[in-house]
Amino acid sequence: MTFFSRLSSKNRRGGFTLLELIIAVVILAVLATIAIPTFLQDITNSKSAVAAESAAAIARDAEGMNSSNPNPDGSVNSVTLSNLIAATGEASGSYTSTASGFQYDATNGTSACVVFTGAGANQQFTVTKGACAGGGGPTTTAPTTTTTTTTSGPVLATIAVGSGPYSISDDGTHVWVANYNDGTVSEIDVSTGTVIATITVGANPFAVSSDGTHVWTANFGDNTVSEVDAATGAVLHTIPVGLQPNGISSDGTHVWVANSGDNTVSEVDAATGTVIATITVGSSPYSTSSDGTHVWVTNEGDGTVTELDAVTGAFVRTITVGSDPSDLTSDGTHVWVSNAGDGTVSEIDAATGTVLHTITVGTGAFGPYGLSSNGTDVWAANDNDGTVSEIDAASGTVIDTITVGYGYGSGTFGVSADGTHIWAANVNNNTVTEITP
Repeated sequence: MTFFSRLSSKNRRGGFTLLELIIAVVILAVLATIAIPTFLQDITNSKSAVAAESAAAIARDAEGMNSSNPNPDGSVNSVTLSNLIAATGEASGSYTSTASGFQYDATNGTSACVVFTGAGANQQFTVTKGACAGGGGPTTTAPTTTTTTTTSGPVLATIAVGSGPYSISDDGTHVWVANYNDGTVSEIDVSTGTVIATITVGANPFAVSSDGTHVWTANFGDNTVSEVDAATGAVLHTIPVGLQPNGISSDGTHVWVANSGDNTVSEVDAATGTVIATITVGSSPYSTSSDGTHVWVTNEGDGTVTELDAVTGAFVRTITVGSDPSDLTSDGTHVWVSNAGDGTVSEIDAATGTVLHTITVGTGAFGPYGLSSNGTDVWAANDNDGTVSEIDAASGTVIDTITVGYGYGSGTFGVSADGTHIWAANVNNNTVTEITP
């Protein structure tokens, strides 16, 4: 029997020996000597922690939490350190609270201003390159993006969207983001860079395309296409197509859907929302692009591009490109194809189908997925290193590499360019990065 069990037994009987009382007093004195200072130190540490939390809560949260983790005050934090690195190019710096968020001053001298809007589960944030105005809130004018000592590129803002943004389409007024994991489309106002609507579509929307009047999503999870009114955000039609649709393109007259599960392309009448043709193409078609005259389809399974006649849907030719071709874009003169398997972009002459250039982008294989052209430049989203490559359309050379994600495997899948801004979708941290050419 231990000393403490015996002590308890004696207490129940109501008697103690003098020796046992002396021993008990000595032991309690020793315990007090150890425990009380520790207890007091714990209180001091706790008070210090509370004070530090109130002064630099967001600084701590920015370095490891995500949008599902609550802050101590009950709000939801959506800032990760990667957003600040994208804006400043530096992971080390100091944080200063402002009226609407905080200012991050990187050790390289570059600053970023973080502004929070909303509260609780609806809280969102914007990360803008440049200092906040006067420490009392964000600046109301666009900060400069030309003076930087890093290679992070001209990042303007990082915008929180839905879960799993794989694809993005910009019609000049709004940016539409297909969120694969939660079956939604985020609508972003181009002029403000804010999310103004979240629209529920089909299951697992993998691709999105806007023609300015309607927005179309290829819903991989339920073999449908959703047609959304661009003005109101209302879902007008849900259209059954082929198996596992994961690519879509609208030219205003027809919508072309790549069905990876059955090696077909569905041609949808844009006016009626009905499927008017189903065309067999190559193995595992991934994406489509139409310039109104021809339709181009990447076939991921066999490393080719299928060219179709946009008026008749008839087969024109098959063109061999790089490994695992994913996205593609056509400007009427050239077709650009991102080859995810070998880290290259293929430039095709639209008139002859000849591959003119093979351009290395990103850092190695499994890099470029999303692709977009504004006629002057071509933009490739590189999943492998979280960057966007800018290619000069005239020369076929890479002229800039801009960091938007957070490194290897960051899931920078979608990209869309409107001539003024470029928008990149980062699937692994549920954000869209806005950059300037």
